[in-house]
Amino acid sequence: MNDMKYTPEELVPIVAELAAKYTGYEHSSISYEKAQMLMSAVLYCIHELDAADGNTLQTSSLSAKEAYLSGREIVMAKVRKLQNLYDVLISDFQDFGSICLKATVKGIPLFLLHYDAVYAPQETLLALDYPVLKDPGNASGVDAVLEYVNCLCLEQRFLNTFDTAFVIDTLCRYHEDYGHLVENLCPILLQSMIVHMILHKPFNVSSYTEEDLAHMNHFLEGKSPAEVNAAIAEMIAELIARYFDGDTLLQEYLSLAIPDIAARLPFLLPPHAPI
Repeated sequence: MNDMKYTPEELVPIVAELAAKYTGYEHSSISYEKAQMLMSAVLYCIHELDAADGNTLQTSSLSAKEAYLSGREIVMAKVRKLQNLYDVLISDFQDFGSICLKATVKGIPLFLLHYDAVYAPQETLLALDYPVLKDPGNASGVDAVLEYVNCLCLEQRFLNTFDTAFVIDTLCRYHEDYGHLVENLCPILLQSMIVHMILHKPFNVSSYTEEDLAHMNHFLEGKSPAEVNAAIAEMIAELIARYFDGDTLLQEYLSLAIPDIAARLPFLLPPHAPI
């Protein structure tokens, strides 16, 4: 269902009703900015129904208010889902020394506390500074935060599978002050694993030889970017099968890092660099 099928004449009474509740029925008018905010709230909820609906014929007869109220229920359900997902995330959460990751996750309860699902469901409230691998697109409000926490849960599943000291050592070898970087941790660990797989070395080996450099050059030689990407994808699939019981969601998520890892491969073994 397309929310734009509703005319302003159908939407304005919903906004007026929200405005009356917003002001506690004490004022007869609100500012233009507040009216815009409430109209955005109405459209956000109608869009939620549109995004969730699999049978547009069934809902095409809904009035604007019915569509709005149904969409608002979906928003409320997503808030509950976010709370449950956050509880799962925080139960075994590790920031691995990343200041940005720690601060961003710390802000999620504040979102849950201050998020206004009735009057401003379109507001995201959080900066979400720690960069996850999945592009949020135009998502906002609870949609953006819910998708973001889904990504963090996948990342924690990946990172927490390995010994904490090993993960931190890998991060330190990438950058001695990695904790202050605004950078996703997963590709750092993943690219180290990919390099070790290419060189047929155990993951805990932290140095390389001239022979290793020659091996990497041989691996890259004559391969197109698409072929390098495909080879990395196969190695990620092998990791997922070996350590994560073939978790396809995690595999799809980590695969988003493939282009960046492929671009870095030729530069990961300069003279005297660890791996």
